[in-house]
Amino acid sequence: PVDAILLYGVPTVGLQVWAAARRFDVPVFFRSIDVLHRLVPHPFLVTPTKLLEQFVYKRVRAITCVTYHLKKYVESFGVPEERIEVLPSGVDRDMFSPGAPNHELMARWQIAPSHRLILFMGTVYTFSGLDQVIRDFPALLARHPNARLLIVGEGDDTDRLKALCREIGVRDEVVFTGLQPYELLPDFIRSADVCINPFELNSITRDILPTKLFQYLSCAKPVLATELPGTLPFLSGEEQG
Repeated sequence: PVDAILLYGVPTVGLQVWAAARRFDVPVFFRSIDVLHRLVPHPFLVTPTKLLEQFVYKRVRAITCVTYHLKKYVESFGVPEERIEVLPSGVDRDMFSPGAPNHELMARWQIAPSHRLILFMGTVYTFSGLDQVIRDFPALLARHPNARLLIVGEGDDTDRLKALCREIGVRDEVVFTGLQPYELLPDFIRSADVCINPFELNSITRDILPTKLFQYLSCAKPVLATELPGTLPFLSGEEQG
């Protein structure tokens, strides 16, 4: 028997899960990590998704949000404040911990110990900001020829970014690994000199708290990140790591 359901999605399974849970009298708890209607790819789906959000949020037992901004967003649907809590993303500090670079792993992508490595890890969204990083990379290479940008992950923008690398002549200096096993992520971070999260500041990213920031910092790596309002209550500056 199921005692409770932890729900993450609304547009795809939210209504179905709520209906099934109601039939069998199982409480549903929602985990809010994004403003979901802003993520849908087609404009005509934005309003239906927002209506689904309102329906589900008002009917689940309780909601945990990763940021205070998302808490205010959920409250805007008329959800009572006492049913909403802020629970930031966590990180396994035994797994994500300081350590030596994994040169054998890096050699799979022709990255040598002499290279200065910049790491982006996670889903490659169109708002990842990586296009601007890539456009600026020739200027960085002019000063630091041994620099490399390692993009660990996959997403909707991967093909466009690869084409951009070919267009501006940095195909060998910007490395795409594709999806990688989760257990290898600490080794990627430990092998980097600096880790980045250059998300564009927009209606999607404004309220979120990327988990990768905690994973980077837990491995004691320098981090360069866009100042996202949702992030500031938890990581406001150098004093947080």
